[in-house]
Amino acid sequence: MSKVLAALDAVKVTLPVGYVGGGIVVSRTPPRTSSTFPGSTSLWDISTKALERVYGSTLDNNRKRVMILLTDGDDTSSHGKLSATIASAIQRDVAIYSIGVAGRYGTLNRDSLKKLSEQTGGTAIFPKTVDDLKTALIEIGKRVRSQYLVSFCSVPSTSRDPLKVRLEIINPRFRKSRIAYRRQ
Repeated sequence: MSKVLAALDAVKVTLPVGYVGGGIVVSRTPPRTSSTFPGSTSLWDISTKALERVYGSTLDNNRKRVMILLTDGDDTSSHGKLSATIASAIQRDVAIYSIGVAGRYGTLNRDSLKKLSEQTGGTAIFPKTVDDLKTALIEIGKRVRSQYLVSFCSVPSTSRDPLKVRLEIINPRFRKSRIAYRRQ
């Protein structure tokens, strides 16, 4: 946790001359080196690129793959779409855990972060304070370590009716999975 917070503190942001916020630059000359405006966010493009670079194209069934995305979820300049990022994560068997934090101007796209995380097998969390952020990271760690174990305990009943438990699998890749159980 301390390493993550130290890395975030070390991030230096240099805004271009004429930057007014929200990815908008008021300037007479367009940027030379980029097809997007300085200060804009290509969230889906960079997330997809990160998945490709970090996880490649091969699957490793012996490891859980996770991406933690710390963002306001506001994409202002991607050429790709959220659906492409979701498809890339599913193809590489990566669960994305989104930590949604409001941007400088209060931007926070909860819906896109929830969709991204739920469809890849992760969770979207929206902390409001630094303590909430610490709790969120601890919760993500617990979830990653306890994935794929589902347990259920009921009070003994005199009823002879069968016990019904509903398990919903959100990640489309695992929807046709077979589930084994042991009744005690």
